[in-house]
Amino acid sequence: MLKTCSKCKVEKDVSMFRKNVTAKDGYQGVCKDCKTVWYNKICVECGKEFTTQRTLTTCCSNECQENHRKEYNKQYLIEHREDIYSQRKQHNIETGKIGLTEKNCIICGKLFMQVVGNQITCSKECHDIRVYQVSKEYHQTHKTEEIIKRDAEYSKKYREENKEYLKEQKKQYTEKNKEELARKAKIRRENNKEIKAIKDREYREANKEYLAQKSKEYRQSERGKEVHKINSRKRKAIIRGAKVQEIDYNWINERDGFKCQICKKAVNMKLEYPDPMCASYDHIYPISKGGEHSNANLSLVHLVCNVSKGAKVQHGVQPNLF
Repeated sequence: MLKTCSKCKVEKDVSMFRKNVTAKDGYQGVCKDCKTVWYNKICVECGKEFTTQRTLTTCCSNECQENHRKEYNKQYLIEHREDIYSQRKQHNIETGKIGLTEKNCIICGKLFMQVVGNQITCSKECHDIRVYQVSKEYHQTHKTEEIIKRDAEYSKKYREENKEYLKEQKKQYTEKNKEELARKAKIRRENNKEIKAIKDREYREANKEYLAQKSKEYRQSERGKEVHKINSRKRKAIIRGAKVQEIDYNWINERDGFKCQICKKAVNMKLEYPDPMCASYDHIYPISKGGEHSNANLSLVHLVCNVSKGAKVQHGVQPNLF
């Protein structure tokens, strides 16, 4: 007697099939050869490779199967929360466990049909707000020194363990809400000008030595010296009543080709004051004669050339700028 295997579709003798008393012909539909086939699979939970004879098996062990089932159920509840909630409400109404009554939502005041025995909110959003309010009120009324200390320790520990994560979250939030944060900061400064001035004055008085030391270190640094020179030139021009503009000394150096505009020799930019051949900047039309403190009226010169020129006008220098 012959029988066709439902898997490999090959006609074989019935001796190649295992017996099954519930089947019409008394034999299983799959032959012994197909039953002994092993399949190589990858566990969907831990990613480990395993072999099995079952075509529908997806996990390598009972532990992975249980974890996968829990994760699947959790994800399903999240994705179908509203459907499950509405089904439960409908079931309660049909079984007569509760009656329908109209109530006002305690959060938004909206009129809704009560479908749960002690329901006081109209939606999940209002329910979450109510839970937050109750929790906050409870903590405020039941807070003790022990609870405050415990919360502070937990917060400190959490910040230390998640420092990089919190830093990245703060950075993303700042970039996303840049304009709103700037607007709020501006309003806060305008509303607290007097308080800020008092706090700044108190801070300066309490940290005089520290601020004096930091200021001294800055003035002695390369950047501090450069800023002092620029501000000194600008201040002198203002005192003499000249028109003052922002000066770009790098642009002036490149424009003049790093050459003195009086002696026409190269200027060594590495030399520092008071070396007579160090870089200096001369007003082509002196401020005392109505010249401006601007890029167009400044030229690169040696210090010694600048001192020897005095308050004279540099004739023929940079004629294309005027």
